[in-house]
Amino acid sequence: VLGHHEAQEVANGLIKAEKSLRYDNAMGFIMPALSEAEITAKLRDVGSRLEQHHKTGMLQAAANTIADTIVGFLVFIGVMTNKQKVRDYFARVGNSFLGMSFSMQAFWLLLVSDILVGYHSAEGWDSILAVIGQHYGFDEHGLHNWIAIFIATVPVCMDVAFKFWVFKE
Repeated sequence: VLGHHEAQEVANGLIKAEKSLRYDNAMGFIMPALSEAEITAKLRDVGSRLEQHHKTGMLQAAANTIADTIVGFLVFIGVMTNKQKVRDYFARVGNSFLGMSFSMQAFWLLLVSDILVGYHSAEGWDSILAVIGQHYGFDEHGLHNWIAIFIATVPVCMDVAFKFWVFKE
């Protein structure tokens, strides 16, 4: 069963298909001209294909959710069973960062913070969150307000955390 938004998209696609079919029929592009019953049958076929397309998308989103949950669980188990290796890895990363010159540390901090929280990153956040939402089957129009709230708050919090980290000493 399609949700409200998906049913609306199918209906809009069906309206476009009907207008196109009636135009082609009236202009003589379809020979012989179609009867009203034939137009209805063609529209029913188009509607079925559009509905099937949206159902396939919904199944793909469910499969993505299940697969990503399994991967997340396996990563969690891997991290929990290799705690010391994970600690060692992050210690090496931290030591290599601290081993850099101050100018190189500043460069990397500015680069990462500007990418994640800079004034120019709103479009990037918007694109990434829209792709993630589509991956899990969420309607981009329905997510628009949540994405806007996320973009208005999370980068600001990250900016504060970066500044606190840099200036804490």
